[in-house]
Amino acid sequence: MKRFWQGTVLLAALLLTGCQQKNVSSQQRPRETAAQKAAKKRKLAAQKARIYIYKGKISTSDQKQLDKLDVAAFGDSVMKGCAPAYQQLFPKISIDAQESRQASALPGLAAGLPASKKLVLIGLGTNGYLEKSTITQTVKELKGREIYWINNNVDRDWEESNNELIAEAAKKYKNVHMIDWKNASMDHDEWFADGIHPTEDGIKAMTTLVARTILVDEGLKKF
Repeated sequence: MKRFWQGTVLLAALLLTGCQQKNVSSQQRPRETAAQKAAKKRKLAAQKARIYIYKGKISTSDQKQLDKLDVAAFGDSVMKGCAPAYQQLFPKISIDAQESRQASALPGLAAGLPASKKLVLIGLGTNGYLEKSTITQTVKELKGREIYWINNNVDRDWEESNNELIAEAAKKYKNVHMIDWKNASMDHDEWFADGIHPTEDGIKAMTTLVARTILVDEGLKKF
């Protein structure tokens, strides 16, 4: 009986010590502040948004949001080939796309855009070097609009330079957004018919990438 009580007392002491240590450990561990919780939540949302942009599926509710968007698009032969797919995703879109069009035509096109068009999609740079002055003038002409510029994945010398300028503009101007087609398509040779123009699968990949990016950046898709 004596050993029983000694064992009971020892067990109780060990349990009490463990609880005390747990309480001390809990007190020593700093509590997560509201700012830290908010930052963690933003980081998680950003991760989910990135996954959606590159790999997500456009749901019925997503499509309803796209149906409302009045988009003006300027492009070259790549955009011209994608036009039917864009029109399916964006029923209100107006597309001005011509073969062999140079990016230098963009400021003039932007200057003639009706004020009602608040979202502008640009798919230029396929046919030659993009100049910084072209971007500057285009942004000036499109003041107050949201500009979505698809970067280039073309088997040409000017690809890298063009993409650097588009990325630079997206950082410099709050209303300029880069749609990263280069990153999305770089490991998918099967999406290209000739190293430049997308196949049917490539068209679907490009146009849905554009749609998902706009949904996220316009705040129409929540995470």
